[in-house]
Amino acid sequence: MTLGIFDGHCDTLTTLKEHEHLYDAQRHFNFKQAEEYPYFTQVLAVWVDAAREDVDRKVERFIGKFYEELARNPSVTQIKTRQDMERCRKGVNVILGIEGGEALGRELGRVEAFYKKGVRLITLTWNNPYAISDTCVKTADRLNGEADYAGGLTHFGRDVLREMNRFGIMADVSHLSDKGFYDVAEIAEKPFIASHSNARALCPHPRN
Repeated sequence: MTLGIFDGHCDTLTTLKEHEHLYDAQRHFNFKQAEEYPYFTQVLAVWVDAAREDVDRKVERFIGKFYEELARNPSVTQIKTRQDMERCRKGVNVILGIEGGEALGRELGRVEAFYKKGVRLITLTWNNPYAISDTCVKTADRLNGEADYAGGLTHFGRDVLREMNRFGIMADVSHLSDKGFYDVAEIAEKPFIASHSNARALCPHPRN
């Protein structure tokens, strides 16, 4: 392969079964296949769904799993700083992310706590409206994908964004409502990304 890859999102980490490992698990991403490229940088997301699970327990479990897998694969580099990013054009690199601001509960101090645990990207919402913002999909209409663009960032959500900017955690706007996206664009003092969404003009999907 002649091209390197930077992939902003995958759910591989939270789909691993107890006996599986990131080196060769047959998922969207594994270290073995990534080694075939000149460089491969992957954001590994800890996905949470507050409607179905104990969020705190799941987040702690999979952050622990992330570091267990790094220990098993010492050639893989975790990116935590701008300097790390500038050096990532070789080998296999990973960034620890969280998909779903539910992981913060309603505690602003968790932003700093996650930063200290190595989290460098947080997708502000998943599909469930929560304390941070409304989302791109109504909870009652999740299966048919009906869009709901009425609400944006809450006061708490605005504080979360500012705190993320302060510590250097990238905000990810995928799954946000339209209003939430424009609120982030207006308030954010640091760059933000849409890790797994696109322009609606190209594809009229509710997430875009």
